[in-house]
Amino acid sequence: SMYARATSGLVTVLALIVVADAVMLAARAPGASGPGRAPGGADERLEQELATDLRIQALRDAKADGIFGRRQGVSVTASPGWTGAQLMEAKTDDWEPAVAADPGSNYVYLLTTRYGEPKPCPGNCPVPHIAIEISSDNGLTWSQGVPLCACKGSGQFDPIIEVVPDTGDVYALWMNGFNVLFQKSTNNGETWSDPIPTWGNVSWNDKPVIAMSDDGQHVYVSWNGPTGGDPWIAQSHDFGVTWSQTKLVNSRRYFFAFDADVTSDGMVVFSESSFDYSGPAASAIGQVDHHAFISRDLGATWEDQLLVSVELG
Repeated sequence: SMYARATSGLVTVLALIVVADAVMLAARAPGASGPGRAPGGADERLEQELATDLRIQALRDAKADGIFGRRQGVSVTASPGWTGAQLMEAKTDDWEPAVAADPGSNYVYLLTTRYGEPKPCPGNCPVPHIAIEISSDNGLTWSQGVPLCACKGSGQFDPIIEVVPDTGDVYALWMNGFNVLFQKSTNNGETWSDPIPTWGNVSWNDKPVIAMSDDGQHVYVSWNGPTGGDPWIAQSHDFGVTWSQTKLVNSRRYFFAFDADVTSDGMVVFSESSFDYSGPAASAIGQVDHHAFISRDLGATWEDQLLVSVELG
């Protein structure tokens, strides 16, 4: 009933989202296959392209109906110790933000997946693209968002950003289609290295997380990949220049990496959850397993510690 009272433009946006959900569910029918398979073996690439098209159409409709880009108050009374919220970009359609702060300076960095903007380069240029915004005053003011990499290829997704504790260098991770790329900046985001592939010979990779040693030399990335969402570790021991890849588990479960850290003595820990998507129409069944993947020897070997199994939420 609340949605029924919304403006016609918002109803259009909601209807498109419902259509997207329905088509994506159909795409997860048993027997689907191919690179970039989603939970249960569906084609994530098809879902990704469909979601992009629908989000862009929803943005067009919202702009046409005059309901997109209105400035509104975000927060009236902040909790103790907080300064409240501010709207980053009123005129852009941003998703999946990631933020990192430098403990040794006043710099804060934000990456976001940006839809509905003109292509940042001619020809085969990504839609959406990853935009970066930088603050040099502890988040009070921000630079205008610009593409992190106006690279050729398909859409860019899943941005991750971290600051190297000892040096203040900035490490960024993002997907070009279903390939995870690494970039770094040594001058507070003013310039960035060329994108460096992390996947080696692995045919597809998705949903990345990154962690590094305090000096930035040892870099660890977890993403899922073949066969059907198995967990992999890509690691570099030369500040992200070259990479090797290791599959941690070979199973029929689909893994999501959620967070990671490298302790001061070099121990690496990734926290991940795994699902069984073998139910009807590739639905989740059984329990969710929460794992800690741990290396105590710079990524040479890994332990899989099952922390707990919980009911589906």
